[in-house]
Amino acid sequence: MITREFERVLRPGGAVVYMGIGEQDGRELKETFGRGQDFDRWNGRPLSEEIAQELSDAGFVVTRNQAFRFEEFYHSPGDLDTFLHQVPIIDNYDSAADKEAFDRYVAAATVDQGVRLSRHWFIVQAQKPTAVEPSHS
Repeated sequence: MITREFERVLRPGGAVVYMGIGEQDGRELKETFGRGQDFDRWNGRPLSEEIAQELSDAGFVVTRNQAFRFEEFYHSPGDLDTFLHQVPIIDNYDSAADKEAFDRYVAAATVDQGVRLSRHWFIVQAQKPTAVEPSHS
């Protein structure tokens, strides 16, 4: 549970900004490969909502929950291949074993700007409540 550490290190009134990779990240790529990070979670509850709920359940006040969708372009298929070796988007990515799926994706995703990859990230911002002073009645 991520919130325990936030509770421990933040002072009352302190804020946390959680940036994560959304479940729709690289969807077309994952569909082409038939696997990948959060593959088949697309019709479930968004990851950002799960994080926001966890923070809320821990007593934090969620002040922002926003998704960001954008396009990345790789200059060449080789650049995309290098990227896929460095990140967990495709489980156990292997240039040789995945060549057929990779080539299919590159053929479908190549545009004038390069090889397109749709991205999906999110930010959840929350604040730890200020300490409540005990009443002296």
